[in-house]
Amino acid sequence: MGPCDSKVFFPDDPRLAPQFSDCPRQAVTTRRAFHSVVKLCPKCAQVWDEQEQALQAEKAYSSAGYDREEGDAAAVLAKARRENGLSE
Repeated sequence: MGPCDSKVFFPDDPRLAPQFSDCPRQAVTTRRAFHSVVKLCPKCAQVWDEQEQALQAEKAYSSAGYDREEGDAAAVLAKARRENGLSE
């Protein structure tokens, strides 16, 4: 399939920070961006999916029309992230 299209390298060790350089891994899957298809390795696809879930949770919270103080909104968002298995 070719090289991973990610412009950020996510090391396998979660203690290491992402590096702003092209990912050297081979792509094995694809994801749809706004107007293109992106080829990704398994690690970059996992990060992509986690970010997508977080965005969907935030969008769902925003569209629910909650009228709460910021502290309560942050607590609800944190709960939604925990329920979806995402980090805070």
